[in-house]
Amino acid sequence: MSRTNIAFLVFACLLAAAGDARAETAYSRSMVWFAETLDGKVIAERKADAPFNPASVVKVATTLRALDLLGPDHRFDTVLRYRGDIEPDWPPESGELPGDIIVLGGADPDFQLENAFMVALRLNATGIRSIRGRLLVDDRFWIGWEKGSAGRLPDQEKRSRLMASRLRSALDSHRWDRRTQKAWKKYAAGNDLDAGKPPRLLVSGGYGRFESDQAGTVLMTHRSKPLVDLLRRFNAFSNNDIERLDESIGSPEVLAAWLNGNPDGAPVVLETSSGLGVNRMSPRRVVKLVRDLMFHCNNLGIDLATILPASGCRPGTLASLYPRLRDGDFRGSITGKTGTLIHTDGGVSVLAGVADTRQGKVIFCVAYNRAGRNRYWARKQAESWLLELIESLGGPISRPCPDGFPGPQDGAKLL
Repeated sequence: MSRTNIAFLVFACLLAAAGDARAETAYSRSMVWFAETLDGKVIAERKADAPFNPASVVKVATTLRALDLLGPDHRFDTVLRYRGDIEPDWPPESGELPGDIIVLGGADPDFQLENAFMVALRLNATGIRSIRGRLLVDDRFWIGWEKGSAGRLPDQEKRSRLMASRLRSALDSHRWDRRTQKAWKKYAAGNDLDAGKPPRLLVSGGYGRFESDQAGTVLMTHRSKPLVDLLRRFNAFSNNDIERLDESIGSPEVLAAWLNGNPDGAPVVLETSSGLGVNRMSPRRVVKLVRDLMFHCNNLGIDLATILPASGCRPGTLASLYPRLRDGDFRGSITGKTGTLIHTDGGVSVLAGVADTRQGKVIFCVAYNRAGRNRYWARKQAESWLLELIESLGGPISRPCPDGFPGPQDGAKLL
């Protein structure tokens, strides 16, 4: 081992001892933390093995499982089929199909208005302008956000009908509300389209849930953007509809069992894959989770900052919630995940990730338990703790922000 490495390890040990003693008086007893170097040397800890609610940091586990099981290039197929008589001159000159359109969802977690615009434009381009029959969707099709399990309709019949209703409205410009009109104008501007000529697919026969085996003939397939871009969107906005990935990677119980297969300290307990509800990890376990994701991304040739938000880089909760980490050398120096719960377990505020310092990378987790409605104060305390830690390691090293940010339709294809 070089003299530099030996000096750093001695410095890290002294820092941990002095830092923990100082923290007993400098920070609330509600705060817990754990930080270690890339080679596993502990540099700061307080109640590192005490289980707490990690809130949306659970999304790091969901991200890791999805990448491991599906791969970064995985895409979700949504198949549109036509059930009805096919005339020799199909599509008919009138542009009206007498049968039904069936939408078989491929569990695409990020099918939005823009994706519906793509479908309507293509159908119009092939001469299809209306459907005399119905628009039916199966239980694996979703459009728009639901706020995860907190906003999901428990009745599957009602949920599927809601999704069918949303899709029918998105396909027919005569049914658009202001939000959809705004989305169309932005989509048209980004794709060199005439905003004054929106697509329209009129559905005359109603809408509903599809439960039959008779799905008819394939019209087209909508193929989503790659999983790596989907995950980036979910993590940047900490969107709880990341729970939709359960359909593809297994339930929260399956996810917890997978994580516990390689235990480190207290076992992981998960109620949801988004961080809603009652979940349990220890600060040490969270750091291991971040480490595992970082190394898995390295093995895949993916920069962690294309999966998780980076400090000072928008959009992202890390940039919006922790303002002192935005500027100067702090910009891009921290890649991680935020988590906030207001009521569950008395409220919690969490920040976990990787910090690039002049002494090397540091993997950390800091949480403020029982934050309740004082989450803004809790974030300031966690931010101060992290600033102090980084400055004690020589300060941050700035990194460039990732280029661009994928919209819901970017990278999607119609086959």
